[in-house]
Amino acid sequence: MRTIGDYIRRLTRRWWLVALTILIAGAATGLTDLLVAPSYTATTQLTLRPAPRLPPATDLTRLMDNIRNAYVVNTLVTAMDQDVTREQGAALAGLPISVADDYAVHVDVDSATQTITIETVGHHADRAAAYANGLVAAITQTTTRLYRLIAVQVLQPATPPIAPSRPNMPQDVPLAAGLGLVLGLLLAAFYEYMAR
Repeated sequence: MRTIGDYIRRLTRRWWLVALTILIAGAATGLTDLLVAPSYTATTQLTLRPAPRLPPATDLTRLMDNIRNAYVVNTLVTAMDQDVTREQGAALAGLPISVADDYAVHVDVDSATQTITIETVGHHADRAAAYANGLVAAITQTTTRLYRLIAVQVLQPATPPIAPSRPNMPQDVPLAAGLGLVLGLLLAAFYEYMAR
């Protein structure tokens, strides 16, 4: 009966196959990361508050806190997906709509804190940040027009990211090498099985 040690000894005879698979996987991923155009992600966060002109202790202010949890936040998130909001955000950012169309927009709501996070992803850091801030300005105008009793409070304006979010070579190459290790061990085991 064979032990685990026997199997390990058989696999170590094929160390070159494992090493070659790791090398190919790591090198292919590194080369791909070098050839892919970098993408930058700019993030801004906002929340909704009762308008400043409301007295803080009024029943209306307390009602606003309850309403904003569902209806208003969902309305603004829906408005963010509309072409008119994207066009207005691009115009406020000083970008042609054809350029803004190249940027992906992701909107996320943290239901516990009622924080709306807007991410724009594209190939230029400055444009991504400008577009995110333009979208916030557009949604602020929409909020003022639709809900006069609610104000948008920007918690964190978007700033141009320093490093690209993709490709992430320090993360991608070790991950590929790890997958190459698994694949190399499977290939070595298969090779040993077929050699019997």
